[in-house]
Amino acid sequence: MKQLNNKDFIDFLSSFKDEYYCPVSEISRAKTGRKQILIENNFKMLSFDDMCKKYDLIKNNLPKTMDAIHFEVDENDKLTLYLIEFKNFSIENTKSTYQEIEALHKNLEKKNTRRIDPYSDEKIISNNFVIRFSRIKDHFIDSIEFDLRMKPLESILVSLPWLYKEYCKAEKIAEKDIRKFLDSIDIRLVVFINRYAPRRNVSADRLSAHRIDNALKNQYHRLFLSGVIADDNECILSRDRFSYFIKKEKLTEIF
Repeated sequence: MKQLNNKDFIDFLSSFKDEYYCPVSEISRAKTGRKQILIENNFKMLSFDDMCKKYDLIKNNLPKTMDAIHFEVDENDKLTLYLIEFKNFSIENTKSTYQEIEALHKNLEKKNTRRIDPYSDEKIISNNFVIRFSRIKDHFIDSIEFDLRMKPLESILVSLPWLYKEYCKAEKIAEKDIRKFLDSIDIRLVVFINRYAPRRNVSADRLSAHRIDNALKNQYHRLFLSGVIADDNECILSRDRFSYFIKKEKLTEIF
């Protein structure tokens, strides 16, 4: 099978521009709740989430996918692919879900030492209940952390190859090797969140309060070390840095 080239890949993404090329203001709008817009900006990108709903087979088996996709080609014909997520989530000196579940566990352990009344052997919280809660705590993973771990992997390994395969079928185009192509280009991963203010120095307090932040940094660093993404220095940014990101990366609207 022939390897995909830049033109093939751009033609593939261009086939989605009429329906799914839209302002970041729309792409960053929350899908649930009050449907708040995370970033007010008219810069246009491809709505990757929505692209995956174009073909019924993918729509009915929807992968976890990053919100937006963008690419740039430099003067040397080097293509860089950007996978971007918008999360209305804050990491700013607030307690994480891990801290909350730990506090709940300590509270249960404390009540486990108390009895219903002075004349009873029955505890307010049974030993069995504390043991079962401990198992849950040890296996717990925050849903936002899980999403932000899985989305880059499924976007690269599942969504893009699958979407390309369905595109080739629909357009009656001979399929080429997109996996080798994705291995050969720079892929940059960026997650924009509501607020991001971690402490500079790693401390016991930070490791507790920002466990999600540290888990994501470790995950993205592994992706960088293994060559899945090109850079992990600024993978998590607050929403107010979107314009800075556009300027720093010298991004332009592609269509």
